[in-house]
Amino acid sequence: NEVGIDFDLHAVAAIFRATPYIADLKPGGKYLPKDMFEIGGVPVLMKVLHDGGFLHGDCLTVTGKTIADNLRDVTFPEDQDVIRPLSNPLSPTGGVVGLRGNLAPQGGIVKVAGMKRLQFEGPAKIFDSEEDCYEAVQAGRYAEGDVLVIRYEGPRGGPGMREMLATTAAIYGQGMGEKVALITDGRFSGATRGFCVGHLGPEAAVGGPIALIKDGDKISIDAEAGTLHVHLSDEELAARKAAWRPRQTDFQSGTLWKYAQLVGDAEKGAVTHPGGSAETHVYLIGAAAPGGLVELVRRVSGNSRNNNKLSEKLEVPLALPFGHVVLVGAPFPALVRKPRLEHRVAHNPPAQGIRLKGVQRLAQGFRQPANA
Repeated sequence: NEVGIDFDLHAVAAIFRATPYIADLKPGGKYLPKDMFEIGGVPVLMKVLHDGGFLHGDCLTVTGKTIADNLRDVTFPEDQDVIRPLSNPLSPTGGVVGLRGNLAPQGGIVKVAGMKRLQFEGPAKIFDSEEDCYEAVQAGRYAEGDVLVIRYEGPRGGPGMREMLATTAAIYGQGMGEKVALITDGRFSGATRGFCVGHLGPEAAVGGPIALIKDGDKISIDAEAGTLHVHLSDEELAARKAAWRPRQTDFQSGTLWKYAQLVGDAEKGAVTHPGGSAETHVYLIGAAAPGGLVELVRRVSGNSRNNNKLSEKLEVPLALPFGHVVLVGAPFPALVRKPRLEHRVAHNPPAQGIRLKGVQRLAQGFRQPANA
């Protein structure tokens, strides 16, 4: 969102669907991160994925080298099974699956790593907060085969989209982890086990289908087919929607109230502003020259009052190695949408003071080295 790239829940699910599951780590697997570290760690995992065509090796990294360069000398250890070869994955697809259906038109996510069953069907048992569900689980007020529904825990409804780890841990502690399912418009922890579906959207707070279901409604989840349905007709859902009324949260002022007014759907990452693709104002970019000096050029957006105006070329002394890039002002969209920008390298011109309001303090933080 910050750089103006459209990358939503469905794109994440598509990547999981195309990527094999090869690291056998807890909670769904056998080994601990320590075990993976001892056989070579993340570089070994990246090496397998890179050699299989799942990573872009030409991507530059913080080392100053590409991914391919960083992995060139990494070897895959054969005498271990913490990380599997691509020829023998734990699963041909990743450990997370995207779901969609009349209960989640915007989708949902279920973690299938380590799960024994990928389909579940049962009656809904409704809770309007995590605390209510946790209390019911602790008191044993649920049964094998139930689909526990925790709603009003989404980005707006929470507000903040909490994770439901305490409830799932309590269910597993009672030996019911494989015998019930749990769905929510909130989140789950990576440590969650069992049939748990999160990120349902639209969320209950905006009248999504999860807000309309009642105790006893039959729910079907199929992680193989990628579907999530409630056995209700479109007409019945529409009638319930007409009768639905928003539920007020306990946060009617302050930061959480403000967040709830701004935040968007989980499908798009629960972001609070439109992102880089909507920017229409000012970008600044500079490229460090051998002498450490940078010329910054401000371009005013073509759809502003100052149409196509290019102004205020600025030379700023910077103590940076040659080739490094500095961004000032609105951050990353500058790198993404190059037609909106210009950058010119200034080779050792006289250092001048910066004149662009709002950037002066940042520029003052950089000084040309005395011996440059």
